[in-house]
Amino acid sequence: MGEKGKLLVIDRMIGPPNQPSYALIVDLTVLVEHGGLERSQKEFETLFHQAGLKLVRVIDTDSSFHIMEAMAA
Repeated sequence: MGEKGKLLVIDRMIGPPNQPSYALIVDLTVLVEHGGLERSQKEFETLFHQAGLKLVRVIDTDSSFHIMEAMAA
């Protein structure tokens, strides 16, 4: 990816505490069945940072998925 390249990630994102979210149901299901988990925006920011990227925008959709735009840090 070049200096001005963008990475788009489409995934579910856990919202703020005590807010209804389909992602929370998926989070529990994935945890029980596969030992995994869904991430919050802060966790995605940390993950991108570890990869040398910066999360620059999160786009809500009409589904339980979000589109995250990341660029080189």
